[in-house]
Amino acid sequence: GVIDEVPHGRLYKDGNALSAADDESIHMRQKLAFAGIVTIALALNANGDLLGLPDVVFAGLPMKTRGGAAIDALIDETWFQTLDSLPRQKRRDADIVSGAIEKAVRNVVGNVWGKKPMVHVLVVEV
Repeated sequence: GVIDEVPHGRLYKDGNALSAADDESIHMRQKLAFAGIVTIALALNANGDLLGLPDVVFAGLPMKTRGGAAIDALIDETWFQTLDSLPRQKRRDADIVSGAIEKAVRNVVGNVWGKKPMVHVLVVEV
């Protein structure tokens, strides 16, 4: 019979910790290293109106597309058009707004660069 079980498998030294090879954090960092990250923070009021300008930060992406267009301008244009195209009712739902912008930015960058970055959109409801 079985007396006891012992953990087994490949481990990675991850900083000061040991992680299993299939640990989600390892996979996530591989993705980040491959395709970068875009973070967009924006504030909306109860009517779904934009308050101020969003803070857009990205890392691990090229500054320009193959055609020479600025990636930051493309990201700005995309989030703005996506937000602007949402019906007022949907703009009142932070989850719908963040999901729509994340998908649009990921796809636009993917189309011009060939890699889809991780995109985080933080919507603050004021």
